[in-house]
Amino acid sequence: MGNQNKKFSGQGHTLGGEGGSSVSGEGVANAGRYGYKKESKTSQKSQRGVSVSTVRNSFRSKPKNVLSEEQRAQQRAQQMAAAEKRGNVWNEKLQRNRKKRYQESDDGTDVQFDFSKGTARSSANVPADSKLKQKLDADAKALESSGFNPYEAAFATSENARAAINMGRSAGAYENETDGVEQTSNANETVRRNDANEDTTENLVQIGIVSSKLHDAIENCDAVLLKEAIELAQNSLNNLEQDVLAVDIHKANELLSLLCPAQSDVHVTQEALLVTPETVQQVSSALHRLGDTNITSVDECVAALSTTKKVLENIKANPDDPRYRKIRLSNKTIQKKLIEPAGGEALNILRACGFVDKEEYENGKNTSYLVLDDDYNKAIFTARASAITMYLDDSLASCQ
Repeated sequence: MGNQNKKFSGQGHTLGGEGGSSVSGEGVANAGRYGYKKESKTSQKSQRGVSVSTVRNSFRSKPKNVLSEEQRAQQRAQQMAAAEKRGNVWNEKLQRNRKKRYQESDDGTDVQFDFSKGTARSSANVPADSKLKQKLDADAKALESSGFNPYEAAFATSENARAAINMGRSAGAYENETDGVEQTSNANETVRRNDANEDTTENLVQIGIVSSKLHDAIENCDAVLLKEAIELAQNSLNNLEQDVLAVDIHKANELLSLLCPAQSDVHVTQEALLVTPETVQQVSSALHRLGDTNITSVDECVAALSTTKKVLENIKANPDDPRYRKIRLSNKTIQKKLIEPAGGEALNILRACGFVDKEEYENGKNTSYLVLDDDYNKAIFTARASAITMYLDDSLASCQ
């Protein structure tokens, strides 16, 4: 038919004739409706030079403020200076409160703490039920009534010497002692032998001096004086053992009977030292770590100090109730308030008051506890807890 179109057999659309540049097949396939090529988003980003995600991230991330070593050292020095200043403020406030409390005391039994020497003296230091103290008081009165003077060079009578020997006796010193009649006769015979021996008599004089020193050491909770008394008794015993042929063996036992109560009660006297340098250092270190804002927050510090203070006050109010003297370390509340802040420094404060770590087998596994033993000394604990509570009050005041 006349209107049939001839099939095109060329090279496609061309510009400028056959010599012009042609558009490739890929370009034609990607060409738009109006004959120009539509660029992809990737090519647009490459033409801009910076991706959109890079620009967005540049607004989101902020450069970290990295401190130099010199700046860090300066910051640490400032923190240490601040901690030292807080400690000085606590000590000054503690001294003022202690002085005011002692001046207002009516009965005169308020504990006086001497932090510089690491000792404490009080009329309530020694427990009233101390068997050794009662025994020494009774023997001292009996010796005084007999006319014995411990500072004289010799005994006036054998009766005085026997009284001095009996001062060293204590309940439980002899486990296998004979009946009273035989023991009295042995003591009389021993005294008669040694009346003629001047060196032995001089050693016996030391018994009265040792007893006096031992009594003062326990009365004043003075560990130094107690150590001197024990050394003096040991030296007297060694002098007797040098001439064992001239001295009856019972005389050495008499001096040993003096050492037994001294050595058995030495731990009580050491515990009665309410504030020792080691205890002060332990409590002070724990409080400083709890107050360090780089380690614990203010809320954690307040919770730890308040819980520790509450534990001590509950025991003081209920000294015979074992529920308040046993803390399960796996308890969630204890974990959060006492163990997590500063790595459990609050537990070290309780240990300074006499708590010890123990494990008990329960439900097929070991359970950890922090326990104040049933045989704890109530007077000593009360004095220690009162001293440490003042530290806690000062620390809580500084946190507010």
